[in-house]
Amino acid sequence: MIAMPIAMLLGYLLNGQAGLLGAGIGFGLAAVFIGITSVVALLTRSLSVQSLGFAVLGSWLLKVVLLIAALAWLRGEDFYHRPSLLISMLLGLVGYLTIEALITLKSKTVYLETD
Repeated sequence: MIAMPIAMLLGYLLNGQAGLLGAGIGFGLAAVFIGITSVVALLTRSLSVQSLGFAVLGSWLLKVVLLIAALAWLRGEDFYHRPSLLISMLLGLVGYLTIEALITLKSKTVYLETD
C-alpha cells in the first residue's frame, strides 16, 4: 500500500487538508471493499464451491449497500476533496485488481485429463 501515502501526500500538496482527507477516505473505501471479499473467501475456503460462491456473492451485495451508504453520507459533507476521493479509490481498486490478475496469470495450475 505504498500508493496510499503517495496519494495522500499529492492530495495534500494539491488541495490541502481536504485533498489529504479525500485521498485517505478513497483508499480506505477501496481497502474495505477488497478486504471484505478476502476475509469471506478465507473464512469459507473449506466449504463447497457453491457455498463459497454464495458467500462471496452475498458479501458483494453487502459491500455495495455499505458503499452506497458511505457515499450517501459523504455527499452532504464538505471536509474532503471529492476528486481526490474518486481518483484514489479508483487507483486503489485498479491497482489491487492488476496485482490479483498478475498473480493469477503467474500461478501454476494443474490440468488433469481423464479417459
